[in-house]
Amino acid sequence: MKRFLKKTIFFSGLFILSFMIFVGIDIFYSGNQYLNNYQASVIDKIQRLESIKEPKIILVGNSNVAFGINSKMIEDALGMPVVNLGLHGAMGNTFHENMIKGNVNPGDIVVICHSDFGDDGTLGDPGLAWITIEKHKELYYLISPQDYPSMLKAYPRYAMKCLGMKIKHSGNGIAGGSYSRQAFNEY
Repeated sequence: MKRFLKKTIFFSGLFILSFMIFVGIDIFYSGNQYLNNYQASVIDKIQRLESIKEPKIILVGNSNVAFGINSKMIEDALGMPVVNLGLHGAMGNTFHENMIKGNVNPGDIVVICHSDFGDDGTLGDPGLAWITIEKHKELYYLISPQDYPSMLKAYPRYAMKCLGMKIKHSGNGIAGGSYSRQAFNEY
């Protein structure tokens, strides 16, 4: 029994050490590899939300909000700044709603435009969530605690993709068309 216990402790320690090395390589070598894709626009959207202290209109929803709403027209018509937080629908409603946590002030108007109200409150695609938040610790609050297990499960695949992109120098390329960070305006 002692021998079994020693082996279990040894292999558990070896696994934990290996995982720590893997995470270290991902964080310190691979870094962020998706800084110019559609999902990375969340960085700019959150910064805009945090920067406007006056009463504002906050639009929350899926890509139907990102591509289907003319925020400038709303701002001009109502005389209030507009923050459009529309992002990929596979993130799930809870992720979108978490974007406004701590950033709603008295006088703000929040418009929630989910295209699917039948969700279960979890992430639809944890791999996409990793691409979205990457190593931006300030965005980790967007992940709800009930999603931690699925995020942990999706992490190795995401990290391996980042490592491959780093090695091939194919990460952080400027994506063309609508599905790039650069395609969005200030709203």
